[in-house]
Amino acid sequence: MVTKQDRYTVEYVFPFNNVVFYRDITANGIEDAKVQIQAAHPDVIIRAVTLQEEGTTV
Repeated sequence: MVTKQDRYTVEYVFPFNNVVFYRDITANGIEDAKVQIQAAHPDVIIRAVTLQEEGTTV
């Protein structure tokens, strides 16, 4: 079964230095995008997840 994946921008911050990062992720949904970031960086605080509109380039 093939599921549609969308592009999301995830905004997250490392709590020990308060530096904000943005990462574009291809995911199955908002929760999947969060899981992908937290799997790579378990200590971060996710501040926002934004769905990229189709046709938008970054």
